[in-house]
Order: sequence, then C-alpha cells, then structure tokens
Amino acid sequence: MTRSAAFAGPLHRQRNNGPGEVRECIAGERRATEGDFSQSAAGIVQTDLRGRFLLVNNRFCEILGYSESELISVRMRDICIAGDIDAERGQSFEMESRLRRKDGSLVWVASSVSALRDKDGGFQQATAIIVDITERKRAQDVERGLAAIIASSNEAILGIDLGMKITSWNTGAERLYGYTADEVISRSVLVLVPEDRQGEEPAILRQVSAGLKVEPYETARLHKDGRSVPVLLSVSPIYDAYGVIVGASKIAHDISARKDAERLQSVLVGGLNHRVKNLSAAVLAISR
Repeated sequence: MTRSAAFAGPLHRQRNNGPGEVRECIAGERRATEGDFSQSAAGIVQTDLRGRFLLVNNRFCEILGYSESELISVRMRDICIAGDIDAERGQSFEMESRLRRKDGSLVWVASSVSALRDKDGGFQQATAIIVDITERKRAQDVERGLAAIIASSNEAILGIDLGMKITSWNTGAERLYGYTADEVISRSVLVLVPEDRQGEEPAILRQVSAGLKVEPYETARLHKDGRSVPVLLSVSPIYDAYGVIVGASKIAHDISARKDAERLQSVLVGGLNHRVKNLSAAVLAISR
C-alpha cells in the first residue's frame, strides 16, 4: 500500500461521517466541557457588563453559600467589599479581595479576571477563576502576629540554618549581644560563642536535626565588645511548610543579674560563716 493510500482510508472514513455522528461528537465535547466547568476545584463565573452573573459553577456556590439560582439574581457589586476592587473595567487582571457570603461572613479569594470581547474588540462580558484563600490569609495573620511578638520580645531570639548561619535576629538579641541585625545576618553563629564552648553548637545542631528540643541550660555567649555574658539558652527545630527541619530557633535569657546575686550571696554567706566560727572560738575560749 502506498503512503497516499494509507492516508486515504482514514480521510475517506471521516468524509463518510454523517451529520448525526458529527452532532454527537460535538455534544460529547460540550458535555465534557460542562462537566469540567461544574466539577472544577476553583470557582468559575461569567458576568455581563452590569456585573450580573450569567454562569456560576458549583465551587463558586460553595465558596459563597448561595445556590446557583440565588446567584443568578445577584450582581457582583452586591457581594464585593467597597475598596477591595479598583481595577478598570475592560482590563484583565489578578487580585486578592474579600467577598461577602450569604450568611454575612467574609471570605478571602484570589481572582483571575479576563475580559471577553466582541468581534470589534469591545468589552462584552467577563469571566473569572476564583480560589478561596481564607485559610492562607489566616495563616499569614498568625505568622505576622508571631513575628511581631518575636520582634518585640525582651528575650534574645535568633534563627540559624543547618549550616549554622544566622537567618533572623530580633531587638532582644541586639540588646543582649550588641550587634544589629545587619551586622550578623548570614554570619556564623559561632561569632557569639566563647572559644572554650565552640563544641556546643555542632552538638546542638545534631540534636535539633533529629527533631529534638534542647531544654533550657546555663551557658555563656559573647557580646560584641568581647565580654562573656551568662545566659539561659533553649533551642527548638524550625520546620518549613512541608515539615522538613531547615534550622533552629534559639532563645537566650540574660542571667547576669542572677549570677551577680548568687555571687554576692556566696560572699555574704562565707563572711557570715567566718564570723560565726570566730564567735564560737571566742565563746569556747571564755568558757575554759
């Protein structure tokens, strides 16, 4: 069989497809498209020039708590929060905004909006793919809150990676160690460790890499001016979004005042014991 003959068969069969087969093929493609639209994990909507919903899928209804029939009678402006949307009509854009649910609560969504134009290029309709990002926004709020707490904490809090490079540094660390964040970020944490304690950091890192916390213990660290500062140090693993250990968080509390008080107490107790011994010796001498 020649190459032209090999192609002729399929071409001939396609030409013999009747109108009914063509209609069925088109109908099948339409059903598949409608199924994708209805079952999409993202909300999909289509609106007219006045913002009225023409088409909405199941996921968009779930996000807002409305039925499809209820949304068809609603305009986009009825569920949007004033000030959240500032894009010009007719332009395609992406944005994050809030929508008001049927029960009055707010939901954060990420929207990718595209303009549908007529043959003359005029804006005719709009279509949008909408994803619920409320949980992500809540997580970001929690992260910002924790970051604010860490930044303003009186405790010295710093982060290091698994290579012992400093990755974060709060104001408490600035006060305790004397370095600004710009001076130490990306430097080795060993710059803070006295020469006779350099072996502590690798041991800490091995423990943290195994997913274990280092319970608070007394040690010493170096100030920028070279003096040794007694601290109570605790260390915990830092995990990324996938649960993989990527570093360690170190919290140091300055115990200089306590150590000074302990030394003073020791001196006072020693002096008192000395006086008591002298007094006892005197009493014994007199009694004889």
